[in-house]
Amino acid sequence: MLKAWNTGHPGGVTTIHANSARAALTRLSSLVQEAGVPPQPELIAETINLLVFIVRSSVGRRVTELVRVVGYHAGDGFSLTAVKLDQRLEAITA
Repeated sequence: MLKAWNTGHPGGVTTIHANSARAALTRLSSLVQEAGVPPQPELIAETINLLVFIVRSSVGRRVTELVRVVGYHAGDGFSLTAVKLDQRLEAITA
């Protein structure tokens, strides 16, 4: 999936189960390693541009995080920037 997305063609969407947008990147990194491939956080950071974190509540699903993946730095991990959302989405952003 990462190789396909990183070929220069725009667009690609998938889902992953995690507890936050940042945790989704960690989960993806773990899944890569489970396939017997060495860790590739730089490739993940280069390939993934935007993460949308959605939670399910008693009133339905809602977006709680929208973050742009800026890069990856050894020691610091993934660098993320929060994207401000319209108030009508009832987003939680930092």
